[in-house]
Amino acid sequence: MRTFTIDRFLGLDTRPGRYGEDYPALVTASNVALKSGGAISRRPALRTVASLSSESVGLYARGGRLRSVVPGGQSLQGTGPTEVTYDPIGDGTAYPLGVLSRLVDAESYGTHHVFGPHGYVAVKRTNGAIEHHWIKEPPVSAATAVSTKVDLPFIAGEALLKLAEKMWAPSPVDGTVPFSASSVGPSDWSLVGDAGALPAQSHVSGARDMVALTHYRGRLAVFFPDAVQLWNVDPDPELHALEQVLNGPGAILAGSVANVLGDVIYLSRGGFRTLSSATVTGEAAENDIGSKIRTLTDLIGTTTPAARVWSQTRSQFLCAIGTTVYVLTLIPGEKMAEWTTWTLPVAADYLVENEGALYLRGGNTLYRLDDTESQDTGGAAITGTIETRPLALGAPGKFKTVHYLVIRQTAAASWQLIVDGQAMTAKNVPACSPKALRIPFNGEGRQIAFRVTTTADWRLEGLSVEFDVQGM
Repeated sequence: MRTFTIDRFLGLDTRPGRYGEDYPALVTASNVALKSGGAISRRPALRTVASLSSESVGLYARGGRLRSVVPGGQSLQGTGPTEVTYDPIGDGTAYPLGVLSRLVDAESYGTHHVFGPHGYVAVKRTNGAIEHHWIKEPPVSAATAVSTKVDLPFIAGEALLKLAEKMWAPSPVDGTVPFSASSVGPSDWSLVGDAGALPAQSHVSGARDMVALTHYRGRLAVFFPDAVQLWNVDPDPELHALEQVLNGPGAILAGSVANVLGDVIYLSRGGFRTLSSATVTGEAAENDIGSKIRTLTDLIGTTTPAARVWSQTRSQFLCAIGTTVYVLTLIPGEKMAEWTTWTLPVAADYLVENEGALYLRGGNTLYRLDDTESQDTGGAAITGTIETRPLALGAPGKFKTVHYLVIRQTAAASWQLIVDGQAMTAKNVPACSPKALRIPFNGEGRQIAFRVTTTADWRLEGLSVEFDVQGM
């Protein structure tokens, strides 16, 4: 009898497989995540932490605290839950309730002894206007208090970035990327010789809407739908210079753009990409970060906003679009870059990591992702499912008889053999870690796959197949 062992699983790969290969990737990976060493575990549970004011918008971290923005002068800042600090904003006059639509972006203005560290946010009002606010202490406490609003000499777009001692924001109407002054802080975007604007749209082809801003290896990256620009920037505006224009690999959702381990991951028309690959090839690459799941991401539209986060604690990039989360486990030391997907009971509006914990805001509820719980808030079961690609078990084209599976898992799960595309009767396999269980399974065919479904707090650590090859 022969033995075929999988001691390290791979993530999703929805590309067509080649007949007779032994590639332990997954065609289905729902509500699971890859772990260091190649184990598979069920996703963390979503646990309610607090209810937030319906007048608050956004979720971000600053000064070791989770924070949200509220209209100033309405006594909201003293009513927040203990887990969240409300940052009130105002314009020096009555700032009524119900004017805030959402938080566009949030930054912190460094550690300058005069100008920081203070929060700096871009918010969208219900009338569509984008405002910038520099949140300084003491906070706004009355409707006519000192204004936090920054007077901008341009109509701001939906992005914000702190880089080279300046704030940067797009101006879609002007086709430029304005920057604030360095010498007097981000409250001044007009100071001659210190503030100004980059002529971004003068150097781009294709769709000309500016989607997002981020930093990449000390440079400013400006994302369009069909291009990315890289600018060398400096506190001295005389030193600003366009370095490179990459036509083709642009971003389609601002909320998908994230800095990850010195690189940038973002969603383009061709799926998830890395900026390091784009700067080398300038075109869609077969082996780019999202190539394995392109059949899934090609279905993503541009109407639902994205929320993303790089979790250093989990070594995961998470990009939520509605209730679906695309999860990339990225561990360079293990050469691991593997995808799975999660389905959540709520749409994720914001994802934030703070003090090693991962938080999600959905509507007016704050959640924490909890690995110690086996059910989502309210007792909803989490169904984790994996299915491997068809495997030849080291004997391509040969007819095989499967006798046993040797499984090491931490909780019970339903297991099915899939033989030449035909699913066999499922068996319930109990927890069997740290020792493995040898379970009788019968099936005959040339290509063998496995489907596993569980609602328990499950982790799969190893699998062996014991089988015979007919005629050998």
